[in-house]
Amino acid sequence: MRVLIVSYYFPPLGLAGTARPVALANFFAGRGDEVFVISVKPIAYPAYDKAMEAKIDPRVQVIRAGSTDPARIQHFLPMVSLKKLLGGKTKSTLASSMFPDSKIGFVNGARKVVRKLIRQGEKTLLITTSPPMSSHLVGLKCAESENVRWLADFRDIWSSLPFESGDPEYQRRAEELLRQIIDRAALVTATSPKTAGTFAAKHNAAGKLMFLPNGFSEADFASPSQVESGVIGIYGTLNHLIGFERVAQWIGGFAKSNSSANFTLRHIGHLDLSGISDILNGAELKGKFQSTGYLPHPEAVAAIRRSAVNIVALSEEHDTSYVVPSKLWELLRAEPPLIAVLPKGNAAREILEEHKFPGVWIADDSKQLSAALKAALDVSKGQRGLRSADLYREFEWTNLLTRLADRLGGITT
Repeated sequence: MRVLIVSYYFPPLGLAGTARPVALANFFAGRGDEVFVISVKPIAYPAYDKAMEAKIDPRVQVIRAGSTDPARIQHFLPMVSLKKLLGGKTKSTLASSMFPDSKIGFVNGARKVVRKLIRQGEKTLLITTSPPMSSHLVGLKCAESENVRWLADFRDIWSSLPFESGDPEYQRRAEELLRQIIDRAALVTATSPKTAGTFAAKHNAAGKLMFLPNGFSEADFASPSQVESGVIGIYGTLNHLIGFERVAQWIGGFAKSNSSANFTLRHIGHLDLSGISDILNGAELKGKFQSTGYLPHPEAVAAIRRSAVNIVALSEEHDTSYVVPSKLWELLRAEPPLIAVLPKGNAAREILEEHKFPGVWIADDSKQLSAALKAALDVSKGQRGLRSADLYREFEWTNLLTRLADRLGGITT
């Protein structure tokens, strides 16, 4: 079978969105399918991951399409500010002026590549993955052939929130676009069970929705790992969705009530949070916080495994009910205990509550977080290594994608 994967974000670009399309491409190539990834030509971007690029199966053929989106233009005009490129608009107003998002300029180039790769009489699986939502426009325009079966994959419900704009007309258009995608796609996958459930209920399409979480690779955990005493790890892009101020205040409270505790709060990932100095000062954590910035995937996983304890957190002030952090499965598979600071009703929290994984605490206030930290940092209590590979086998990439292939079997034949 010929498999075409449209993924705007793909190595050498880094950050969380690139691991999933790489896993998809490698899985189908490993089955013997002919795999093409259609991505964008070089863009202005904050993080790159050569190590992830090196993991791409050599049988995967990557084709770079041109684009007129702001990030692509800024690659050629690095001295021009993004605000000037957007005609004075800010990112917050961009969503309603460039529908469905700022990557709309990628669609025509990607569509031309896809149409050239579709062969009459040959079965083709077309996968479009978002964000950006623009990627699914390629599916809408190219899945008309009877030889093509289209899988629309949602890594976020829509940029982590239902819609980026509060404008009623924008939301109406967004709802209509979602309806068209779900109606036309042969299968719709989502990284969050809440996203899959919401789409299925709203569009009466339970038969074509599938919860397909992000996973982990067992190969990343093959070698032994040493512990870095006193390191509290927090991972991924640190932005307004994480609710870092609440976490910092609670950890600051722990430090005050446990003056002998010697720890470092280490962030690994892209730092995109304004006012972080004020947050750290307010929590009296200024000397205890370190941010390494984005690390290549193998280094990030190694750091996760070395920490004394890890934290996964999401904001209560924004709608994060649909969000399942992409690092969750690696955090669970790793040896250190995990503390979850997640709002009630959040999809990731509900997964943890359902499975009751050992070595995992859910903290709803500073007292609960302090108790969890105290126990986790005391390695003599044996909280490390309580989780084994058997507990997470169903979330390993190969097993996840084998179930996807089984589901696709009835669609692509």
